Amino acid sequence: MMFVGLLVWALLSFVVYACYVLAIAFTLWMVVDAAKMDRFLWVVLIVGVPVIGPVVYFFVEKKKEYKRVPKLFAEKKEGEEEEYHEKASNS
Repeated sequence: MMFVGLLVWALLSFVVYACYVLAIAFTLWMVVDAAKMDRFLWVVLIVGVPVIGPVVYFFVEKKKEYKRVPKLFAEKKEGEEEEYHEKASNS
């Protein structure tokens, strides 16, 4: 029975440490991104409020960047692909 308790404690410790590592990595990612964009107030907020700051920055600022990325596999209408290839071969 003691072995099971030790195993559960070790597993729980691993999960807690993994969460710490993920939180630190996410925070560093958001700090570097905010610093690259010259957003000093965001860097202060991210560092000053460790868990909430990076999450707020991600949803307020970083999410906008993902919306601007064009869709790679957009659905094309019938015949549109042929027109594209004809224009490309004529150029």
